Amino acid sequence: MPEQITLADGTGGVETSRFIKSEILSRFGNPILSSMEDSSWVSDDLSPLIITTDSYVVDPPIFPGGDIGKLAISGVVNDLLASGAIPKYVTLSIILSEGTPLTLVRQVLDSISTIVHRLDIQVVAGDTKVIEKNSNKIFINMVGIGVPVSKDRNYSLKNAHAGDKVIVTGTVGDHGFSIMSFREGLGFEQRIHSDCAPLLNLLLPLMKDFKQIHSMRDPTRGGLLGVLLDIAENSKNNVLVEVKKIPIKPEVSFGCEMLGLDPLQLVNEGKMVLVVGNEEAEDILTALHSNDLGREATVIGEILPPSNAEGRLLLRNADGEIKIAIRPEGVVLPRLC
Repeated sequence: MPEQITLADGTGGVETSRFIKSEILSRFGNPILSSMEDSSWVSDDLSPLIITTDSYVVDPPIFPGGDIGKLAISGVVNDLLASGAIPKYVTLSIILSEGTPLTLVRQVLDSISTIVHRLDIQVVAGDTKVIEKNSNKIFINMVGIGVPVSKDRNYSLKNAHAGDKVIVTGTVGDHGFSIMSFREGLGFEQRIHSDCAPLLNLLLPLMKDFKQIHSMRDPTRGGLLGVLLDIAENSKNNVLVEVKKIPIKPEVSFGCEMLGLDPLQLVNEGKMVLVVGNEEAEDILTALHSNDLGREATVIGEILPPSNAEGRLLLRNADGEIKIAIRPEGVVLPRLC
């Protein structure tokens, strides 16, 4: 590793994984942390709690479809859901630059307030810091705490089984492409808005009604590609994905082709990837389609037995050609969230 931090260390690719293993897990590794799930089960079996934390640095802080406040609370809620938790409590730590307009701060806080009240979540602790002037920047850190929907299911990526189907709950790349377009003045953001949204009302009924949801993960940093690679690596199974079945809006596909970007690597903030048993896959898909947040949910692939000791991600294109996907290196995309 280089002897200084680079932007690549935060992109979710090879460098991020290397940094976490060499600098974080080497010092703090324990069975809970080393599982590398979106959230952790941290208390005893009598009263289990699930906890997660994340930080948000999106620039600009207000974007088509949301703002950094909506992004932060949605991200924490979705991380808890991915581990099988009903969100109950959050902390709110906010870092403000000197000179930031109070109207901007109020909008961000109102976005958080609207969602926590709608979802019956309490803000129970927090912190505020002000730093020297830095272009109206706002940074947010949140800790989320939830209770499990079921003490018997944790939706770990390790639970993916051969024969399972892989579902994504909607179009991919909307958030990342919208912000890049808005930031660079490309104009696509007039039609493509961020998908930023908490998914509690979409996923909680499924978690209660279906027994064969084996794994869940929201495709944020690293995009859909990163989650699919995580499923293969954690479950040690092969994941075969039909690229033509991945739902991508035409504007996102065209814009990415024009800019030389891979939509599968773009950040998503209102989607979830589910690995589900084949017997319930169609019923789960029907249930997703009944909710506005899941109208475009699609089965994009399946879990196959491993061909060697390590699981692989296999991408099959429209011509039937299969390639083995690998985790990207370097700064493939600018930091968005």
